[in-house]
Amino acid sequence: MDTDEIRVGTLLKRLTDNTVWRVICIINKTCRMINTESKGLEFLDMTYSDIKEALILCQMTFIEDKDSFVFDVSLLSSQKTEEFNRKRGFLRYIDANYGPTYTQLKAKVSKPEYFEALKTFGISRSSAQRLVVKWLQSGFQEISILNPKSYNASNHKPYKYKEKPGRKNCDVQGILVDDKCIEAFEYGLKLLKRQRLITIRDCFAMLSAEYYSVNEGDRIVLLPIDQRPTERQFRNYIDRILSYEDRRKIKTSNEEFRNNERVIFSTPTIEAYHPGFIVEGDALEVDLMLVSSIDQTKVVGRPILYMMIDLYSHCIVAFSVSFENNSMIGLSSLMINLFEPKAKFLEKHGVVNFNLDLWPSNFIPGEIRCDRGSDWKSKEFENVCRELGINLSYEPGATGSMKGSIEQSFRLFHQTFRTELENKGYIQKRYDSNHKETACLTIEEVIKLTTLFVAFHNGQYSKKFRLTPDMMRSRVVKTPVSIWNYGVNRFGRQITVPESKVPEVMYKLMIDDTAAITREGVHYKGLYYLPFGDKRLTERIQLAVVNAKRRNTNGELLNSLAIKKDPRLIDYLYYRTDDGKVMQLLLNNSKSGSYRGMSWNEYNEYYRYEKRMDKEGEAKSLQRIVERQQGVKNIVDSIKKVTEEPSSKNMRENRRIEKNLINTQNAIADKIPDIHPPLTENAAPELPSSKTEEPVICKKEDNKTDVPISPLLSDDVPDFFLK
Repeated sequence: MDTDEIRVGTLLKRLTDNTVWRVICIINKTCRMINTESKGLEFLDMTYSDIKEALILCQMTFIEDKDSFVFDVSLLSSQKTEEFNRKRGFLRYIDANYGPTYTQLKAKVSKPEYFEALKTFGISRSSAQRLVVKWLQSGFQEISILNPKSYNASNHKPYKYKEKPGRKNCDVQGILVDDKCIEAFEYGLKLLKRQRLITIRDCFAMLSAEYYSVNEGDRIVLLPIDQRPTERQFRNYIDRILSYEDRRKIKTSNEEFRNNERVIFSTPTIEAYHPGFIVEGDALEVDLMLVSSIDQTKVVGRPILYMMIDLYSHCIVAFSVSFENNSMIGLSSLMINLFEPKAKFLEKHGVVNFNLDLWPSNFIPGEIRCDRGSDWKSKEFENVCRELGINLSYEPGATGSMKGSIEQSFRLFHQTFRTELENKGYIQKRYDSNHKETACLTIEEVIKLTTLFVAFHNGQYSKKFRLTPDMMRSRVVKTPVSIWNYGVNRFGRQITVPESKVPEVMYKLMIDDTAAITREGVHYKGLYYLPFGDKRLTERIQLAVVNAKRRNTNGELLNSLAIKKDPRLIDYLYYRTDDGKVMQLLLNNSKSGSYRGMSWNEYNEYYRYEKRMDKEGEAKSLQRIVERQQGVKNIVDSIKKVTEEPSSKNMRENRRIEKNLINTQNAIADKIPDIHPPLTENAAPELPSSKTEEPVICKKEDNKTDVPISPLLSDDVPDFFLK
């Protein structure tokens, strides 16, 4: 079916949440739909283009309307007929006043005419709500007014068996399926739906213990076999209730069932009009344990392989190998490999005897199809695709078959090398896999292996490729590179990236951000950068203080600078001048610290640690301020003035006396007591002179006040100390 076949009353199933929607009106190619499973008015508006895209992506599908009935009103009783006419009149009033969108019916505004109509037709507010919802969900069928029991014979009471159905057994077992037995089976069915790993036998055992058992002390004993149902009866009940689709969804999930059981009428290749028009990208954690390239005695784990494959020809056009999982670094490395000259790449990694014709690359794809990983769906990668003019298409979640080409390539990658790498660190899905003990490959060797796989894959013959009659006439071989060359000669290819344009493309692959212009240079995340050869930026740095908080005519801060950064290295930042020239900023190592040579991920660890340390330091600093204030207050509050107003006379003499007193208290002799014994009343220090004099010992008198002895340096002793 196509979107041209959408009419009022059409049913659409949204596969993302398994909800069914019915079209109730179409205005300006916009369809208003109502949820047929909701108890309220739940509307959804979608344009024709949105519905078409959802149908292509298998996010929505048409379903057949099985609830359409034909009935004769004359067969109803007089009471039912009167009720039918009354409710039908109310629905016609709703249609005339609130149709065709019925938006005002859902709006939380005052509706006095609506409540007046309820009184006129004698319908309660809750009944009117249910009536309108059922009417819209049925596609405006008037049969929705009636109770289903009035016209549907299948809703009558089930047949009551008097004897246990089925063939007679040699021994008596099982019971007649009654209401209690149905209740027990429903209990077992809930257990089956609730847990994915539970079996039907486990559910039957649990329902038997719940409904058909007795407690004997601390032990549960089941009733005799002729007093409880059999497992076959329970399985027959499940088979009647659950379909194959329901049982598969219970044991897996809705998404996995849709991925594994969906019909396949075509291939994605039909949407690729020429080579490079649509590519698929994905990441794989390789089943291989690696060692460090610096110290091969240390295991570093599994590498991450990013790969991109062309849908038209199935050629691998780019790859990258790193330890970056779900990272923009690994993804941007994949894009760099797509654009960079392959001869330089092979020379860098020491790959020789490689036929460059087997690796078509160096173009800007029209569309990239990928999953919903955090790297592919990141804002940074979306900005890169927007600047390069690439459409980004996300496949539905849990549907790996929607990008089967790249998934198949990953499977072939493991199959290609697993025999040779069995004792070289290859991870086997076995309990005795010794991949850590046998690991010996480095990441550089994995890059060489992947390069070899690219040449093997792109030149490998496959009988599953479908060739057109024109390909047959052109003698196209069933290899990816042969199909690529045919498509380039027949239909052309995507925009190529010449070597002169590579720097411009590489600039667009970097991450956008904003830095600040300060007196110290360009400031970004605690680092300072210096410009080279840009007089305009140098002038802005000199005027940073003057331009603080000032804005230009566009409302942008004058001290703000749009920059780009390479997440692999913090040494440089990049920006564009007003005339479009790309300029470089160099890290000022003397101002920023010894961080040169780090990646941004590595530096961010130090940056976050410094921020966390600053917060902890601020908390401790506040505590120290409080303690300082309390200590000052304790000292100041304990001071008592000797007089009301201290005298300032003889200040110089008083200061000299006080100074000498403080100096005496800080004498070095007190700091090294082990050299000279301390002076006491019973022992005097030895003098270097030959004459010994008895020291004068001043004895304290109880009735006299103590007078401090000041070691004055001059002979002018105040009278105060001579008393």
